[in-house]
Amino acid sequence: MQIDEASAKDWYQQGDIITVSANIINDGAFQSIDNDPSCDVILQVLNANDEVVYDGTTSCRGQSQNIDLENGEILQFEGLNWDLKDGLGTYVPSGQYTIIAVHSATALSDEVQVEIQTSTEIPQQLELVLTVSNRQQVVLDDQNLILGVSLYNPSKDSIAMPNDSGCKLISQIADITELQFPCFSEQDNIHSGEQILLGSILIPAFQTVSGDLNIEIFNVGKALTQSVIVDISQSGIIDVEERAAGLQTDIILQANDNLFSEGELLQSSLLLTNVGESEKVL
Repeated sequence: MQIDEASAKDWYQQGDIITVSANIINDGAFQSIDNDPSCDVILQVLNANDEVVYDGTTSCRGQSQNIDLENGEILQFEGLNWDLKDGLGTYVPSGQYTIIAVHSATALSDEVQVEIQTSTEIPQQLELVLTVSNRQQVVLDDQNLILGVSLYNPSKDSIAMPNDSGCKLISQIADITELQFPCFSEQDNIHSGEQILLGSILIPAFQTVSGDLNIEIFNVGKALTQSVIVDISQSGIIDVEERAAGLQTDIILQANDNLFSEGELLQSSLLLTNVGESEKVL
């Protein structure tokens, strides 16, 4: 038994449906296996504590049939879906889960690990603060940026940090969506006026093209959300090179020679000469 495909995503969020297909492969001689056609292969889902949060065996009605498999024959089961809800129809908490595909009659099984993000209750007073930094005062294209993400308590009261270690923030930078770091810090409380750095995101140079760069950071459900638009200027490197063409630079020392002794002050000036055939505007 092996899982052939489980919706090829690194993580899933509330509203997604995970679709699994599974195969039984006969690597040996001809054999006949039992099968319950009312459920064939069912899904079971375990949380990080190995507790069953969803069990598809409730769909089995105890029917029976025999299926013959020749050597090398593959029996495929498709349309196995999980909507990220537990047996009571409630979305499971955010975190890591194990999806197990089980052939109901033979108990053959295979499993796959997935990460789930669902909404969570967050005090309304808490806010996200985004800080964009780079090596220059002006944000230029084709340069890396660092986005700092902090959790801020603007209220007058200390607030207990939500107990949801599975919650992670999501970044939407231009047209790229990625799962990032935890929504909360490990400390118990966030005090009045306190700002806690949750993490930093490297925005690579290929995303920083001239124009407006739209950035949004949020959790599923957007109880925490913050956005910023970064105005990225054209670097103008080509223009600078064009302006510099035909110009000559020389360093002029104030003394008559290049020899200086201890205690003397080196004084120099930069001489810029237009050696080209046209006037230059700087």
